[in-house]
Amino acid sequence: MARRKKALLLAIFFIVMTVASVRFFGYTTLRTRGDASVLPADGKLYVLLVGEDDGIVAPGKRARGRSDTLMVASFDPKTSEISLLSIP
Repeated sequence: MARRKKALLLAIFFIVMTVASVRFFGYTTLRTRGDASVLPADGKLYVLLVGEDDGIVAPGKRARGRSDTLMVASFDPKTSEISLLSIP
């Protein structure tokens, strides 16, 4: 009986801690939500573009696709300028 009571108390403890953690992190996330900015300080938006091959190594054999293209695109909303940098 004591073992069953201990297991029940332990389960209740973990449930209470889980609920408290979710409420705390949910509250702090919602509270700071309006302060975060998507754009960095210079005002440009940067996007990483990654392409991959189809992963065919031999006829009838497939492998995981490997990244074969890396590009960084930037957009400046002030000047409406778009830049593209290809990384070999």
